[in-house]
Amino acid sequence: MKAIRYILFLVLMGLAICFTACQTDGEYTPSMDRVTPVKAEFKYIADPDARFAVEYAGVELSDTLPYIFNNGLGTVRFDSKKTAYVSENSMSNLLRVYRLENDERIVDMEAQVDVSAVSTGFTIPSAQLAADSPVQILSVPEAATDSSSTAVQFFYGDPSQPEEVDITILAVDQYSLLMKSYNLNNVHDTMKAEVGEINLQRGELSERVVLNFYQFKNPSGQAAAKFYYRVYDGEGTLLQDYKAASSATNAAEIKPESAVRNKIPYATYKSAIMQFTYKDTSMQFASPTELLKGEKW
Repeated sequence: MKAIRYILFLVLMGLAICFTACQTDGEYTPSMDRVTPVKAEFKYIADPDARFAVEYAGVELSDTLPYIFNNGLGTVRFDSKKTAYVSENSMSNLLRVYRLENDERIVDMEAQVDVSAVSTGFTIPSAQLAADSPVQILSVPEAATDSSSTAVQFFYGDPSQPEEVDITILAVDQYSLLMKSYNLNNVHDTMKAEVGEINLQRGELSERVVLNFYQFKNPSGQAAAKFYYRVYDGEGTLLQDYKAASSATNAAEIKPESAVRNKIPYATYKSAIMQFTYKDTSMQFASPTELLKGEKW
């Protein structure tokens, strides 16, 4: 009889413990003391000599970015990611970036960044988009509303590029372009269309532009539309005309990631930030590269 009572006591104790655990599951208590892995990453630094240190919630994420070292074959520059495990119980949400100059730490940027709800880890993307300008946190533009499209913001930061430009974006049916040997002038007007005009200043993000890969519908099958651009300086002088070519290295083309599903092209990402890089005096705005990608469709 005593053995049965003892077993019953253990069962009741177990149920009580289980009930207590269920009541607190998912809530923060001091005993749980959850931590969030946080990293800082510079996507772009316009000033080649600039060095930065980054803190979040009072924890140093990096003491010097970008890192430079000599591997025996030459000087190598790279942005290193260092993970800090920040206690959720002591989070202040304050991101602080210091510019390192003459052995001094000068505050370059402060911002509130809430990562307390991110349990799988968080990387804070930052950039210095123009030399001598302050660092800023990068956020991808508001996403497009349809999976055939992606929303894009552009920027350029090379001092060899003009202070201000106007850029026109042209969408072209890929099949028509191929049939016309990549001669844009010979493509019928119904198979090409200007889909965006942006005014852009060096070191600043452009307004949001939506690129639709299904711009030209073809019932027998569909290749993603191609996107080209021409560039005018602030005085209205043409710096760079549309440049289409069968070779990607010879073209000046905007190429966000895309794929085809059920014969319909769709964007890989809902949004992105893209950078126009400087190649030479004949192509001051080379094909832009994706600097920061948003969520996948």
